[in-house]
Amino acid sequence: MSYNYGSNAAFEQLIAIIKRELNTKENVFIYSTMPTASVDTVGQYVLYIGTTTADYTNGDIYVGIATGEDPDPVTYSWSKVTYNKSEVDSLIAAAGHFIVVEQLPTTDIKTNVIYLIPKAPVVGKIYGYQTEGSATADVYVLNGSVYDKYEYDSTDSIFKFAESVATTSVDISGMVLVTVNAELKDLNNIKDEYINLDGTTAGWELIGSTAIDLSNYVQKDEMIPITAAQITALWDSTSPAV
Repeated sequence: MSYNYGSNAAFEQLIAIIKRELNTKENVFIYSTMPTASVDTVGQYVLYIGTTTADYTNGDIYVGIATGEDPDPVTYSWSKVTYNKSEVDSLIAAAGHFIVVEQLPTTDIKTNVIYLIPKAPVVGKIYGYQTEGSATADVYVLNGSVYDKYEYDSTDSIFKFAESVATTSVDISGMVLVTVNAELKDLNNIKDEYINLDGTTAGWELIGSTAIDLSNYVQKDEMIPITAAQITALWDSTSPAV
């Protein structure tokens, strides 16, 4: 079984960067038993491979730090800099989940979830075909090999996208070209993401939107398998296990 992660050139570059960064540190260690933190361990990066304890977790990376400055007492300790998968899963579970709502609640507001609400619709002009003499008849907009059908919503007094239909099911011979205001189709299913900081209506914070441009991300056809030799090469020149 092989796993696809990225292009060969990109992965080779990543290996070079990681090895360079590791080699800039004077001390990179792998420990099964964590040493006592001291002035000599400040700045050391350690991959802990021992049994998980109350203080250290197998598979995590720690760095030695010093807290306090002279003349105050200086305390030395190990600070965790990465989390393993099970810890990440636990953090996500503790943080809650997504809740999809039509509008932000005003009571029983949770501070450990992310609320998704429909993005405020944007109204724009659409150009399509409509039955002559009717201001509220459905409007059809040619979109490649299909027509996008917009229905008039009398409650909101606006045309809204309904569905895409085959061109063979639409007869435009008895229609005229019109321009109407409508909710733009590309906003369908796009939602804003909110968290609440204090459980009150004053605590809402907009943190993002599902409208994400992925055009600059690695494409599937650029992916190739990574070999075992490449994985092994990643750890060349690092410190041996202790």
